[in-house]
Amino acid sequence: MIIINVHCDVDPARREAFMDFAKELVNKSQRDTGNLFYSYFEDALVPNHFLIVEHWQDQEAVDAHNQTPHLQTFLKTANTYLTHNFDIQVSHTDN
Repeated sequence: MIIINVHCDVDPARREAFMDFAKELVNKSQRDTGNLFYSYFEDALVPNHFLIVEHWQDQEAVDAHNQTPHLQTFLKTANTYLTHNFDIQVSHTDN
C-alpha cells in the first residue's frame, strides 16, 4: 500500500472555495481504480492548514490517478488557494 499525505496551507480568504475544490477532488478520487482511502481534514490547532490523505493499492494505481483530469486540474489550480506550495509525503507499507 502507498500512503500519500499532502499538506496545504490555505489563504484564509479562499478557505471556503478550497474546501469545495478539495471536496470535488476527494469525491472523484475515491472512485479511482486502486484507491483504498481518500479524504481531507483541517488541522484542529492550525487554522487553514489542511491535510489530504490518500491510500493506494499500488504504484500502478497512483500512476493512473496522477493522469486523471481531476488531479491534473488540482495540480494546475491549487496554488490559487494556497499561501505557498503544498508539501507531499509518500510512504510505502507491506499491507
